[in-house]
Amino acid sequence: MGYEDKLEVIEAQHKLLEEQIGLIKRLQEIDEALVKGNVKSVALTPKAKANKPAVKAVVMPTGKKRGRKPGTTNKDAASGEGKKVKLPGLLQEVLTNNGKPMAIDELVKAVKDAGYESNASDYGNMVYQGVRSLTKKGILKQNANKEYSLA
Repeated sequence: MGYEDKLEVIEAQHKLLEEQIGLIKRLQEIDEALVKGNVKSVALTPKAKANKPAVKAVVMPTGKKRGRKPGTTNKDAASGEGKKVKLPGLLQEVLTNNGKPMAIDELVKAVKDAGYESNASDYGNMVYQGVRSLTKKGILKQNANKEYSLA
């Protein structure tokens, strides 16, 4: 940030502090009038004047650019290209296709075999958390053998 930018920021801060002091004085006048019951002695300010900012906002350059990173594009939605399969949907599909209850280790293998990709450090725990979430929602149920099936 250059010298001119810093000077502009300092000037804007100074103006804002002056406005703040003026507002504090005005509030003190209003408080005194309310305490004394002499409301007519305090002149009301028009709303348009009260809502108008005294200082224009100063936008500080951050150096960060907004928007999409260079070289990235939207994927064609019709072709399904670029769409990642969601774990909850895949778990339901695996259980539907299997037709019988499955243990967590079987579900982990089936999800991997279905091509589900994840950066999770513990793939099995990730699948377990997905199963647990679906069970809490009532979509899956657990039997006495700790196997899961569709509810």
